Amino acid sequence: NSSRSLKKKLSKKGQEGLIRGSAYFIAYIKDIIKYLISQHMHKYDFEENFCANIWKLTKDLKGLIYDEFDQKLKQDLIKYERGPENEKFHEKAKKTFKALVNNSAINFKGYFIKTRDGDYTDLCKHKCLYFDININKNDGSYDHDLKFLEPDVAESIANRIQNP
Repeated sequence: NSSRSLKKKLSKKGQEGLIRGSAYFIAYIKDIIKYLISQHMHKYDFEENFCANIWKLTKDLKGLIYDEFDQKLKQDLIKYERGPENEKFHEKAKKTFKALVNNSAINFKGYFIKTRDGDYTDLCKHKCLYFDININKNDGSYDHDLKFLEPDVAESIANRIQNP
């Protein structure tokens, strides 16, 4: 990244703030993804109108991660460590966190997989919707294709579903 504020955070003096700010950033992205999956996945129909729905998912991800970030940060709605032992680095970490969000680009790749009747043995026999979503503060884009799952991916999915 060419951001001056991010370069400043990468200096020796800013290492503790960088470490904590990076942890905040990762936790923030994880929380957004969990929220999206638990609250919004029902509104997408990847079987009937997958182009429009992948675009809707792309816009929703961008909106949740980037568009609402500054407002959430101002209102102190984003969770991160607090406490007397953390106050020394808290402000540096918060600034690093903000610089990371404002200068990041995130890529999500994966498959939308439909299982039939709980039978996971035929995952490699049917094409699944593959997606590649790219978002940053200013833009969002996606690509998609119908692809067969690679055998090791199908095996991993079957194992996770059968042994949660």
